[in-house]
Amino acid sequence: MKQISTIAFLTFYYCTIASVSFSQAVSPDAFLGYNLGDKFTRHHRVVDYLEHVAKENPHFQLREYGTTTENRPLLGMIMSSVINMQNFDDILSENFRRVNKGIDSGERIPIIYLSYNVHGNEAVCTEAAMRTIGELTNERKDLLDNCIVIIDPCVNPDGRDRYVHFQDRTSGPTPNSSPAAWEHSEPWPGGRSNHYMFDMNRDLAWQTQKETKSRTAFYRTIMPHIHVDYHEQGINNPYYFAPAAEPLHKIITPWQRECQEHIGGFNATGFDARGALYFTKEIFDLFYPSYGDTWPMFQGAIGMTYEQGGSGRAGRSIITETGDILSLSYRIENHHSTAISTIEAAIHHRDRLLKEFAAYHRRNIEEPWGDFEAYLIPMEGNDISKVDWLTDLLDRQGLTYSTARGSKKQVTALDYTSLNSTLVRPLKGDLVIDAHQPNSALLQVLFDPDPELSDSLTYDITTWALPFAYGLKCFGLNESIDITEGFITPLNPTKLDTTSAPYAWIIDYSTDAGTPLLANLLDEGIKVRVADSPFTNSGEKFTAGTLVITKRNNEDKLGDIESIIT
Repeated sequence: MKQISTIAFLTFYYCTIASVSFSQAVSPDAFLGYNLGDKFTRHHRVVDYLEHVAKENPHFQLREYGTTTENRPLLGMIMSSVINMQNFDDILSENFRRVNKGIDSGERIPIIYLSYNVHGNEAVCTEAAMRTIGELTNERKDLLDNCIVIIDPCVNPDGRDRYVHFQDRTSGPTPNSSPAAWEHSEPWPGGRSNHYMFDMNRDLAWQTQKETKSRTAFYRTIMPHIHVDYHEQGINNPYYFAPAAEPLHKIITPWQRECQEHIGGFNATGFDARGALYFTKEIFDLFYPSYGDTWPMFQGAIGMTYEQGGSGRAGRSIITETGDILSLSYRIENHHSTAISTIEAAIHHRDRLLKEFAAYHRRNIEEPWGDFEAYLIPMEGNDISKVDWLTDLLDRQGLTYSTARGSKKQVTALDYTSLNSTLVRPLKGDLVIDAHQPNSALLQVLFDPDPELSDSLTYDITTWALPFAYGLKCFGLNESIDITEGFITPLNPTKLDTTSAPYAWIIDYSTDAGTPLLANLLDEGIKVRVADSPFTNSGEKFTAGTLVITKRNNEDKLGDIESIIT
């Protein structure tokens, strides 16, 4: 039976809470031995600096929430005042009362989560993260009296170190600002993606990558009120911050739109004072739910993307089309400025921010978003292995599901196959995802069969419904049905002839479950044959494509075969 826990606090952390005052952790410049902006910092040195800050401020928590494929640590630094960190568990418990019950009570402590460098070659982001950590520890530690700040300095360390290695290899002590210089021509595959060349900025809805799974699990133990996803864009673009461009998904609330305006105003004040260029309400929309701004939005937070001009081509210094020098130091300053301004905005609007966060989740439970009361995935006619994969994703997304009791009554529903209204009779054992749950908004967005566009000019794809993506029959139910708690996926549908003394093993390859099974067999060096025409065995018919494993040619692997297929 699949079960999920709405709140599961991670227990591994580098430091413990203590009743001590702030220590004066040294600045990143002093610790690293060079000024931020002079060069790019490799990930192990970033980790060293965060550990130094945590050691000097033992009330902070430095949590390792996962590791990358190349075994680099993924870290989240949780920062606040001594008093707030002593009460951290209570503050989180109060926050999850907002999430699970829609009850707004307790301390007015907003939680701001800043994520950096999901694209590895947008490498200024991690440098800016260290700058912000250093300032919150020293010059602006006053901000931490009224909020909790979580900083993930590098979401994609494997890709970023790939880029930093390229920069170290191709540039000298003095950067060459000419766009024609080698240091501005990153070779394939570049540092944007992770180890497996996957763009993790489009993975939050699907969670295919190891880093994404760890990151979202950590996020769900916190459920912040604001999440900022730090990026870079082309070298000739001015800075972008929210409010976002249309289209915005229809589920995004008036308050979420309004709050982006408030935060944008705080950011603009800092940029105006320095004469820095910026733009809002263009290019970057809030529609596709797989980004670092939209995915938090659909969980009640204020999600935003901040984009600095630069990216992989910029290196440490480059001449733009206007003849200006775009330096790494300037890029750091801009990202740092928006971090501080966003924290200030969160503190200023904290009462409304927490009230609306609770109201968002209260509506999830009492009056779900969207058109349907529940979603029905019938077992009959669906590939059960795909159903199993879907429930795995639902678990990772914090979405609950149940089992239909079965009924003689038909209910009105939308048939996802035809997108027409129909009648369907739930059968005992069918998978049911009820819309009345704390994360209902995310559920409705992920299952939205026809997202409503307010503007045809959009940044990414315009449809993504999970039933379509998984190739599953699905019905959006217009009324609730009887369910039982939990769901047990039916037995693996792969058909096996596993008699006590088999001549051969037969594997039905007609479902997707056969694919990983075949991969495991081949990985163990087991020789697998495939039927090129239909055949019958013991009265049972098998189609072409059925897998056959004979004892012959696998004599030394018989034990492995039994363990893998059973």
